[in-house]
Amino acid sequence: PVFGSRAVRAEAAALIDEILRRPRDEGQVAADAARMRAEIERHKPPAGPFDVKLGPGGLVDLEFAVHVLQLTRHVGLDPRLEEAARQLADAGLFDASIVKAQHLLTRMLVMLRLVAPDGSEPIPETWELVAAACGAGSTEQLLAQHGAARQSIAALWNGIKGEQ
Repeated sequence: PVFGSRAVRAEAAALIDEILRRPRDEGQVAADAARMRAEIERHKPPAGPFDVKLGPGGLVDLEFAVHVLQLTRHVGLDPRLEEAARQLADAGLFDASIVKAQHLLTRMLVMLRLVAPDGSEPIPETWELVAAACGAGSTEQLLAQHGAARQSIAALWNGIKGEQ
């Protein structure tokens, strides 16, 4: 809560925490999340292979995985995705490489929207700029890291929603 008296914000925060910590059926939460994710995919498909938000193993899949774990395990209840993911990894609910994958895809999202706002694939010279901004030594290295990040997130999400 960001508005109201200190007492009202504390009361709202306590209510939110109580709701987030309620017992839930893990299978039902995962099934509901999988249905919601499928609806997003149906109505807003990825713009292309470098749509790091909507594509398979992208940031939306990670958000759904994190939210299912938050609601069923009551860990990582921070509203910031990166911090929630870090807390879930620290609790052993997924590998720390997922946090690195989230960081990479977030950087790529920002950079790709700057250099190719229409969702098209950047030209080779622009890929070099994107790679440098993402901490990769080359375009090839960035693309390899991108592929690995998407695979790890897809595996996490598929495991949570029950598809191995």
